Amino acid sequence: MPPAAPAGRLLINEVLTSVVPGSAAGSPLGETWVELFAPAGGVDTSGWTISAGGVRAVLPHGTTVSSHGYLVLYKHETLLELGATPLIAVTDAAGNPVDSVQPPLTQPGQTYARIPDGSSWAVTNVPTPGSPNTLVAPASSGAATATGGSGANIQATINALQTVAAAPLPTVPADPSSLATAIAEAANPDAFELAAGVTPKKSRKGEQFQQLSISAVRQLPDGSPVITSGIVTLPSGTYDAARGYIQQASAGLLVHLQAGTLPAGQLVTVKGRVHHTSGELEVATVAGGLTVGGSGELSPRDVAIADIGGNTEAQLVRVSGVVLARGRDYVTLGDGAGAAARVYLYPHLGIPASRFTVQQALAVSGVVNHGASSWRLLPRDEGDFTGALAASGTPLSSAESARNHNQPLADDVAAFLSATPFITPVTDRATAIPTVPTSQPAVVPTSAPSRMPASPRALTLTLTLIGIAFSAAGVGSGIGVSLLWRHLHR
Repeated sequence: MPPAAPAGRLLINEVLTSVVPGSAAGSPLGETWVELFAPAGGVDTSGWTISAGGVRAVLPHGTTVSSHGYLVLYKHETLLELGATPLIAVTDAAGNPVDSVQPPLTQPGQTYARIPDGSSWAVTNVPTPGSPNTLVAPASSGAATATGGSGANIQATINALQTVAAAPLPTVPADPSSLATAIAEAANPDAFELAAGVTPKKSRKGEQFQQLSISAVRQLPDGSPVITSGIVTLPSGTYDAARGYIQQASAGLLVHLQAGTLPAGQLVTVKGRVHHTSGELEVATVAGGLTVGGSGELSPRDVAIADIGGNTEAQLVRVSGVVLARGRDYVTLGDGAGAAARVYLYPHLGIPASRFTVQQALAVSGVVNHGASSWRLLPRDEGDFTGALAASGTPLSSAESARNHNQPLADDVAAFLSATPFITPVTDRATAIPTVPTSQPAVVPTSAPSRMPASPRALTLTLTLIGIAFSAAGVGSGIGVSLLWRHLHR
């Protein structure tokens, strides 16, 4: 049996390498993930790296893991390939090794986890991303099993017995229908767990739900039971049938409903648990966890396009810019200084991308949401667009129709640059400048072709797109713009 990992640092704590077919992307069973755990003392992981299968992901500045807390990294966030039992390694910002593991082959839905947290490795049948690891026996057998030899099996069995013994048993009612009710109340699953098909690890009877502000809820780890309130900024049934957004002051929150609806502009109170899904934090309601009462009004907050991201997650904002690109279900806005953001035209919105034109000035209001590849805006209706929208517009080209909101922003940059020449063709220098006698000064005719783009807007768009392209390649956008500027002035 491998020795227990020492406390006081960050550990790889649980890994899912085999997804369950048909499970929703972003759910604990729908995509591969790695869970990190801080056994004692908080850890600042800014600039740390995690690598697997030839892919290396760098954790952004400001990423921290609290003491006894968790950090779950999904494939859509890291692009790590975990399906072929690769060596998974974590290094700190200085390049020093922190922890590594090579998980064995597992069945779909099983994870390789330290049980209990920070201890020895075993295979478990119930994934617990962002929560304490627990060994649960297969449904077809009453015996707990684990990998790693007989010693690991013995340790896993002891852990499983301790977990079962620690879970309070519900009082058995007199009739079967009451028994089913008691079991449901003891489990008290939330909307996230029901959608993902996750069975609660133990009885939750007596669980305490703490009433907090949205800003306080956003600081909590997954699984935390909370009650919070806010005004509905994006109703459920629009971009997602069971999800919508609420906001309180400047803090927003994604809400995943088990039942009911989030009506626009209404003050609601939700009761549920904190989860992370598809790069966002949400509160998933438990049974009876939605109360609607009163109404309110929130105006979008003006922000820069560069601010669309984690710092404005779930907030109602407004941005202004120029349309850089169109896709089958989105448009991309740029600010002329190297920043760009997607506007997702989800089906319920009913606004096709053909109603927009490239280089069109536009202001858009919406809620900041995380898509498959980038942060984006979710408008609520046509009133969130300030700028002339064509009644029918220009049909999308075949290339535009092939792109959708899940593709990287860099694809828009490549498409724009391939379709938009940014240097006006010129005649050869030798023929563009006439030959004059040596006794007279050479004068270039004012009608000589220019090497600069034809319009300031074209130049602005060019510099914007080049800046984004350099940023996507890992090079500072300022460098890209500077080099292009020098080239145009040669």
